[in-house]
Amino acid sequence: MTRRVGKKNIEPMVVDVRRPDVNYRASSRFVRVNLKLPEYVSTPVRHNGKKWLRIGAMVTGTVFVVVIGIFVVRLTGMRTSLAQQGDMISQNFVTSLNALKEFRVADAIVPLEQNERTLKQVQGLFSGVPENLGLQAASSIIPVLKEASTFLKHIATFNLHLLQLSKELNELQGNAFAYFREDGEQLLTELRTIRDLVNVLKGDVEKLRNVAVSLERFTALGNIGRLIEDNYVAYGTDIYVLNDFLDGLIAFLDSEEETHVLLMFQNSSELRPAGGFLGSYGDLVIQRGQMQRLEVQDIFWPDHPMNFTEKLIPPEPLQRTTKDWGARDANWFFDFPTSAEAVMTLLESSKIYKDDDIVFAGAIGLNIEVLGTMLAVIGPVEFEAYEMTIDADNFLAELQREIETGRDKKAGENPKRILSVLAPEIMERLGTIPASRMEQFIGTIGEHVARKDIMFSMRESRMAHTLRRYGVDGSVYDLPTSFIGGYLAVVHANVAGGKTDAVMEEEIEVWFEVATDGSSVGDVTIRRTHTGEDEEDIWYRATNKDYIKIFTNPNSELIFLKGNDVRRTIRNEYDDSYRTYNALASIADSRIFLNAYDTWSTEEFGKRVFGTWLLTDAGEESELRLRYRIPRGEQTKLTSGSTYQFIFERQSGTHPYLRITISAPLGYVWRESGAPVYVYETDDPRAREVFTLTLKRQFEEEFIGE
Repeated sequence: MTRRVGKKNIEPMVVDVRRPDVNYRASSRFVRVNLKLPEYVSTPVRHNGKKWLRIGAMVTGTVFVVVIGIFVVRLTGMRTSLAQQGDMISQNFVTSLNALKEFRVADAIVPLEQNERTLKQVQGLFSGVPENLGLQAASSIIPVLKEASTFLKHIATFNLHLLQLSKELNELQGNAFAYFREDGEQLLTELRTIRDLVNVLKGDVEKLRNVAVSLERFTALGNIGRLIEDNYVAYGTDIYVLNDFLDGLIAFLDSEEETHVLLMFQNSSELRPAGGFLGSYGDLVIQRGQMQRLEVQDIFWPDHPMNFTEKLIPPEPLQRTTKDWGARDANWFFDFPTSAEAVMTLLESSKIYKDDDIVFAGAIGLNIEVLGTMLAVIGPVEFEAYEMTIDADNFLAELQREIETGRDKKAGENPKRILSVLAPEIMERLGTIPASRMEQFIGTIGEHVARKDIMFSMRESRMAHTLRRYGVDGSVYDLPTSFIGGYLAVVHANVAGGKTDAVMEEEIEVWFEVATDGSSVGDVTIRRTHTGEDEEDIWYRATNKDYIKIFTNPNSELIFLKGNDVRRTIRNEYDDSYRTYNALASIADSRIFLNAYDTWSTEEFGKRVFGTWLLTDAGEESELRLRYRIPRGEQTKLTSGSTYQFIFERQSGTHPYLRITISAPLGYVWRESGAPVYVYETDDPRAREVFTLTLKRQFEEEFIGE
């Protein structure tokens, strides 16, 4: 409460020392005094806060501006350098991954080591290096820079793991053959290490995919992010596929039971659709990652009536020479996995394998050219019992002569016995060549794979999928539903024409006219020259009897065909004890005879096929010409910027000269050639040649310029 108190009872002023000349009571009056103890209220000490706040803000702002200024100066100065380094890093990834896919493992290491050095330099911009403190400070508080720093860490980690994988693969490449022959456990260990690294790379891919997109906001490194995303992340699926393949391969090799792999020795001197006549084959036996043995057999032994009792109707062209179909003729399909499956199935039905419940896990097709490569690496091989020495230059003629007329060409003997002697010798000597020559040998083997001289087909689904994805299984290309373009394959089957394909020269010339509605007309000329007229051996001087098939788009229409030989159809009579192999039956059901051209039309592996005979005598030349039309697709109209594809697939065992000319619609040119026609020619086509061409109006650039 408040009371009024007279001032006489109190001193109006309290002082420590009273001055005598001061009257302290001069201002006597009533005042109000609050005698109640007040509630405690905290009252802050009053300073001049606004002043200090302004000072602090000025200091902080100055520091921030300095940091950002340092960052901007550093970043601006390095923008071009970062973009160039990003291009180089991305290109190195592409180079390395392509090298790995093409079995050039050693070529993948150097670009990745260069990346490793460059990435350390780029990461230094975001590290604690004194001259980069401004960039480091900015990157710690600006989100996009933090993302850039994180991305660089991920890409450096990925590069490191890919480099480790490449080195492991390089090590395995140099020693795999020796491990396979002598140390299967070590081979399995190496494969598991590689699989573990691939698993790690899978995680790296996911991190890169998540971070790369956000870099578009950061111009300096956004280019790196886009390049990595475009050029590398596209390979992410390859890593997943490789992982599945390794799982399947390890499971395939890591078996306590014996695993059998069929080696199909295809003689391209006598062409068949999958590569060459299957005169002999090998049974490769593997256990716990190690080769146990290789048994080479004459194909006619499992086909012998005492061993093979099934009655199968052969394809009609083969009915001229045989009534029954067996493993010897089962590589009749252009699609190698289909041929391999047919050969394995028929061999497994033969008594020599059926009685022991032997099943083949897969097949490897090997053309005669591969034997030449092996002999070039290991050197000449002497056969005292046969009084001969074979090398990379004479092997074909010497082996063919020995098989056809040699010491084992007797009743009850195996005329291919020399091959069963040669195969183990080659395997033994390949295991002893030095690492430097092994690297060269593996590179050459990779070239054979790229040209379908070697093809792989496995029954295990994961391995089969990988082999098909990388185009090493010899399968026929599947055209997409929306495909706009042309497809062509020329496939030969030598039927009782000796070994004359060894002395045949072939030229294939293609001219495609493309219309704006998406339709096209193809003119194909196939020219075959028989150069064997002066050969010593009769099997090279025989008439080349070729049942030739032209594979085209599935909706192709034959307009013209000339130059083929008309041969009387020979059909054997078959009773109910015979049946047709399923893959042959589906083709036979689609057969239509085109009387106007003496040609058969069939549907095979998603393609329209025109089949006819072409005979060429020694010293002569034959020429087959045909024209076919590919109708326009639904809602197809080509304009400037539209793309058109042409695909040529080469038959295994052939080496044609190829010239392709593709003509653009009237008023258009191809961007790739800058002209109304695009021309490509080669005397050694790859297994699959793919051309993607882009249309533009003929005077488009000039018009825009004006």
